[in-house]
Amino acid sequence: MESLAAGHNLDDPKAKSEIAAQVLPLIADVPNPVERDAYRQRLARMLKVDERALQGASGQAQRSRRRAPAAQQAMTTTPTVQTGPETLGKAMEAHCLRLLLHQPENIYSLDRVLQGAGLGRFSPQDFENAEYQALARFVLEALEQDQMEPHTHLMEKVPESLGDLQRELFVPSPQGEPNSAQRLEDLVRTVMKLRLLRVNEGIRQMRFMQEDLQQQGETILMPYQELIPQYIQARSRLESALSRPFRFD
Repeated sequence: MESLAAGHNLDDPKAKSEIAAQVLPLIADVPNPVERDAYRQRLARMLKVDERALQGASGQAQRSRRRAPAAQQAMTTTPTVQTGPETLGKAMEAHCLRLLLHQPENIYSLDRVLQGAGLGRFSPQDFENAEYQALARFVLEALEQDQMEPHTHLMEKVPESLGDLQRELFVPSPQGEPNSAQRLEDLVRTVMKLRLLRVNEGIRQMRFMQEDLQQQGETILMPYQELIPQYIQARSRLESALSRPFRFD
């Protein structure tokens, strides 16, 4: 799976569609259903797409692969080296986690604002970076336990494998540290903007894959026809929440 993706720009929707079209038929051939699901989840994480979109595309991709000429299947993409600063999404994830580590209790207020806007509570799945997800789980764990203060719990329980990341995120900002109210508002706004970024990217990916299937003559476009309205509704809620002042009770 990773070898097929090597050299592709995984931020390019067309490249994601091409990789999915190659890998999904191979996954469909796996006899064990548990292994099939695991491989499909792994592919979704690698491509940063909704797993349900891959489930819907699995049958179409397999049929398209059977129709494709052998010479076309053998074509490869010239490897490209991806350089430059970290993506906007990863930078926003790091900023969210930095804010949470400095004031873990803000998760309670964050969740109230999110739910008041018709959105889901904060989850480690808001992050795509695996290390950020793991550290976010420790933040939630620190709040759930009552044996020690959350900050103390994080300092004592976070494994050394995440220690460098935790120390890096605790480094004071060169612009100075915000006060508690500023930190909370920054956290809520950044989480919403991060989700909006993911939603917009998801809509672009599904529309591209939908158009790609239409060009191949496919008539069954589910689940894209169901998922796109859901994503558009989530985008509307996020944009509405970001357009007005946050209320913290």
